[in-house]
Order: sequence, then C-alpha cells, then structure tokens
Amino acid sequence: MPDAARPALVLEGEKPNGTARVLHTVLNEKLDEAPWKAKPVKALSKRTVRLLITDRNEWVDVVVGPDGAVDVRSDASDTKPQVTVALDMKTLPVILGVPLWHKLPAVWEKGGKKLITDLAGRRVRVRGLLSHPAIVIRVLQILGVPPGTVG
Repeated sequence: MPDAARPALVLEGEKPNGTARVLHTVLNEKLDEAPWKAKPVKALSKRTVRLLITDRNEWVDVVVGPDGAVDVRSDASDTKPQVTVALDMKTLPVILGVPLWHKLPAVWEKGGKKLITDLAGRRVRVRGLLSHPAIVIRVLQILGVPPGTVG
C-alpha cells in the first residue's frame, strides 16, 4: 500500500512566534524523514491541536484542513482546539523524543517513560486526552522518533 501524499505545510501569520517557527521546522523534518507520517496527518483532518508554552506565554495551533493541508498558526484566538498540550519550553523535547514501535508510541521505553512521568508530575498537561485519545496518539506518531534513537 503506497504512503499518502505529503501534506502541504504552511506557517501562517505576519510575524509568527518562535514556537511556531520551531514547530513548523520540526513538522517539516518529521514528514521528510518518514513519509508514512502523512497518513496520521491526514487522519487529523478538520482537527486542531494547540501547543501551549507556559513559560513563554505563547501558543501555536496546528490546524489540519479537510484536504490534509497543515496550517501552523501562532497566537490565533479564533481557533477552537480539540486537544491542548501545555508544557514549558524545556519539556518540549520530551514530546519530540517519544520512540515509536511499529508506528505507535512506545511509552515503555526511555523517552515514553519520561513523557508518562511528566504527565503524572503535571509538567505536561493534555486537555482533551480522555475525550480525544486518537488525536493524541496521532500527534505522538507524527512527532515520535524511530526506535533506537532515544537514549
């Protein structure tokens, strides 16, 4: 089965904040290194995920359109996210370091255990985790790293 086409990725806004630029770059790299990640992106169509950086008092909305195109918006107040991930900038690498096992988040390995510890310690808070678990899993699939690269 062929991989889905790579989605278009747009950095919106006249002056995007630093977090938006970082996330835009990371998403580009993740989609380049693993073309199969286009499929979980397409599964997020018509969904919005907000990344709230608490120590910078800024947020980034990742809006996936019905066609699978991804808009990275900084501090847009008109979007309604289904899932909000709140963390500080030092904890962002935890989300980016979750290893994948058969294209699913491996929470039992080093990077995954760190994420679970940070969730339990409330250093990472996820609003919408219980009502939209599939969205959270797809976000971790997209941002995750191949096995053996963490540690």
